[in-house]
Amino acid sequence: MNVVAAEWYSTYGEKMMLVSVIIPAYNCENTIAECLNSVMAQSYAEIEIIVVDDGSMDHTADIVRVYQKKADIVLLQQENKGPGAARNQGIQAAKGDYIAFVDADDIVDENYIQCLVRTAEEYKLDFVMCFFYKKKREKQKSSGEIELYYDKTEMIHHVTEMIYSGMLNSIYCKLYCKEILDQEHIRMPEDMEMGEDLQFNLRYMEKIHTMSILHNYLYYYRTENSYLTKKYRDNLYDYRSKNISMLHEFVERNH
Repeated sequence: MNVVAAEWYSTYGEKMMLVSVIIPAYNCENTIAECLNSVMAQSYAEIEIIVVDDGSMDHTADIVRVYQKKADIVLLQQENKGPGAARNQGIQAAKGDYIAFVDADDIVDENYIQCLVRTAEEYKLDFVMCFFYKKKREKQKSSGEIELYYDKTEMIHHVTEMIYSGMLNSIYCKLYCKEILDQEHIRMPEDMEMGEDLQFNLRYMEKIHTMSILHNYLYYYRTENSYLTKKYRDNLYDYRSKNISMLHEFVERNH
């Protein structure tokens, strides 16, 4: 038992919860190793790593196989269907109590999973979010403050604010309860090129009762390496309009 695990048992007196870390990957041979290194270096011991290769045409899968010799990593492969389908396959295969997503282009702080799980367990939360940063100097702004939401009405009231701040527009830097995802049949949309993360988060928020935002920068989002951010979308206006309509419908259903 490592030091972190021993400290956890001493504090909570319960078995550590298993976290499934799902990494969708597509042509990420230049970044997947650094991503895996950061996930494998987590101070929280009870994690399973699931890489879903979404039909890569480079050496992404070969690199993951090398890492399978170093750690217990599940590699799933599928024809290219997009990140939504890849994440859904990861959710389906996950054995964890919690789900966390990491993009193959990005890296995470060594305490990323530990901070999310401890917050969820200590405050009995269904959903935990933390901050991400795009420039390393932003990481220094972490305060450790925790915004807690135990009232569903208050939570819904702050949804628009969370969207404008960028908190709900992605599924990374978040911890989801696997049981809720399965019981409520919540999965990623597979027919959207933009806004699928927001839709997933809004569907999840409709089914939960408690959540928090941890004011720690624990996730390094590297836009310069992301194939998704470089992809040209000629129907960008349509997707944004759909997202606005989706938000209006969400608010109407929950007021």
